[in-house]
Amino acid sequence: MSQKPVPEGWQEVGFKDFFEILNAKKYQVLKSDYLTSGAIPILDQGQEFIVGYTNEEDKRLDPGNGVIVFGDHTRIIKYADFPFAVGADGTQILTSKETVIPRFAYYQLANKKISNLGYSRHFKLIKEMMFWKPPLCEQEKITSILYSVDQAIDTTRQVINQTRQVKRALMQELLTRGLPGQHTRFKPDGTPEDWNTLPLLNLCKRITDGTHQGVKTVDKGIPFIYVSCVRDGKINWESSSRITESDYLTISKGREPKPGVIVYTVKGSYGRVALVTDERPFSFQRDIAYILPDEEKIMPAYLALYLDSPMILTHADSVAVGQAQKAITLKELGKYPIKVPPMDEQQNIVMILTSLEGRLDIEIDKLKALETVKISLMQALLTGEKRVGLADQQDELLEVAV
Repeated sequence: MSQKPVPEGWQEVGFKDFFEILNAKKYQVLKSDYLTSGAIPILDQGQEFIVGYTNEEDKRLDPGNGVIVFGDHTRIIKYADFPFAVGADGTQILTSKETVIPRFAYYQLANKKISNLGYSRHFKLIKEMMFWKPPLCEQEKITSILYSVDQAIDTTRQVINQTRQVKRALMQELLTRGLPGQHTRFKPDGTPEDWNTLPLLNLCKRITDGTHQGVKTVDKGIPFIYVSCVRDGKINWESSSRITESDYLTISKGREPKPGVIVYTVKGSYGRVALVTDERPFSFQRDIAYILPDEEKIMPAYLALYLDSPMILTHADSVAVGQAQKAITLKELGKYPIKVPPMDEQQNIVMILTSLEGRLDIEIDKLKALETVKISLMQALLTGEKRVGLADQQDELLEVAV
């Protein structure tokens, strides 16, 4: 039974009175048979919403009013209201009982805390859970509010993806052919005649990597970052660990962070870039390179953009070594070919691309805010803390959702 009292007018029911399990086996497609395009999308327990396609009509699952896709190993939960095929083993398909709206059932399940059992199966945990079921009219109102936030989230994600595509296309053009209309003479490789192509090492005062020593983390102290902390051109400080100031001073000699330094991941998820823009002290592991540009030869912001370009990622793929986790050696990193325009053109290219990044940051912040709103609304609505049947509370909730 739940520790909190069941809201007035609601029922607490077990799994079997809330969900029905659909037989997914006959709709499964072997991973080796996934297509990159096709008539029927494939959903599985992975992070990506759609993992492939198939043209096998007998694998098409009609979801009716909607079904829930649950990752038995991953605990990932998806909602589908369109025909699809089922991916590899470990994907469970649920629908709701007649007295439960399918999308409401999805929100209820998504709001549950499911213990992490590693790569063990988690479906057994769901079967033991209890679920709160409001009257249908209240389910409809709750679902409508949460779905409106979901639609805003989806729209914002589409804007982010489109902006990123525009940015990458613009990077490809500006970082290889320069500013539109500025050049009339080009080298055989398409580079403007007054540009130079130099190895990264020749453009930097120092290239090294992070500490090779083991570190002892503490609750409070100087940030210590990992490869996973470098994403989307920024350092995610929230996911960093902390080390003592004395350890920081010891392991950061020769690699002290300062504005203009570039950190570049070189192992595992290699090719992630972040430009240091403030005086905040931090240290990092050996899987991250420390690049100190020579500002008389190249702008740090331009170099950071170039290292984050599709051209350099393609080059990185060609020189990465290793089996389980590929890596870029410092020697190969120093050989990276960098196209260098005159300084004034570097400045103009940086201004154009950072303006686009600014718009992207606004949308990313908007997405984070919407996701926070959704979490708050789910907690309030799905536990009966806020009742949409009460006029004074419903207006407040609708205003937040919009």
